[in-house]
Amino acid sequence: MLFSLGTGLRGSTERYTVQLTESFCYKDYDGQIDYDQEAGIFHGQVVNLRDVITFQGTSIEELCRAFQDSVDDYLDFCARRGETLEDTVSQEKRSE
Repeated sequence: MLFSLGTGLRGSTERYTVQLTESFCYKDYDGQIDYDQEAGIFHGQVVNLRDVITFQGTSIEELCRAFQDSVDDYLDFCARRGETLEDTVSQEKRSE
């Protein structure tokens, strides 16, 4: 996954590219991410769930930590509700 990042300076044409690796898979959950150049933040969503789980960060490291924390919080929440991991997966993912 590649992102083209601006410098944040108005009128600047300088660009940076950041490659994101498989670190966005954690405990069999996948994260889909985007970069908001204007706000200067990465934001993402855990995909293939019936619930909506989001995360954000201003750096790759912060984004990775937020993704993992979101998954861990979600798993704790599901355990308190008595749901199995199979209960949390979207219908679309189950049919794969």
